[in-house]
Amino acid sequence: MLATCLIKGYPIDTYLDPLHPLQQEILAILAEVCSYPKDEIAIGMDGCNVPVFALPIYNMALGFARIANPEYLEPEYRQAAMRIFSAMNKHPEMVSGTNGFCTALISAGKGRLIGKIGAQGAYCIGIKKPKLGIALKIEDGSLGMASMAAMQVLSELQLPNTEEYKLLAHFHKYPSLNDDKHTVGEVFPVFKLS
Repeated sequence: MLATCLIKGYPIDTYLDPLHPLQQEILAILAEVCSYPKDEIAIGMDGCNVPVFALPIYNMALGFARIANPEYLEPEYRQAAMRIFSAMNKHPEMVSGTNGFCTALISAGKGRLIGKIGAQGAYCIGIKKPKLGIALKIEDGSLGMASMAAMQVLSELQLPNTEEYKLLAHFHKYPSLNDDKHTVGEVFPVFKLS
């Protein structure tokens, strides 16, 4: 964001203000990519004080599907989408760190998809083949449950192959441990896609 401000000559001291030209530009692009009216996008603040934009999950999924499949974007956004998709696949560790679900999911997909956790238990995935976008939101905001729910959705859609699933299984189901680290149960998602 700061680099963009410098290139475009925008002020840098107020770049986190939702009314700043950079934030307004981001909002306009997001509205176009996700096919949602700009005036209806709610604006909040994330943990880093950066404005965040709230959209219905359908439109978040649509946006991620388009980033993974830029032929469905307006021409002025296609190169940027390809660059983002490529960068996330070349350096997945920059998306969520060494042991993060986003990193593991992107790595396991071997150039086929991207995934990104969002604030308060949101998770979005863009897939090249099949051409698909997935978005989900955990109602209570639990971040750990978002990766588990994403794995359940992917599994029900039969998208991870056997090799990919083996790399990601520990995000789908894991043991519930007591204070002495003894397994006392299992944590797993309980829902079906309708």
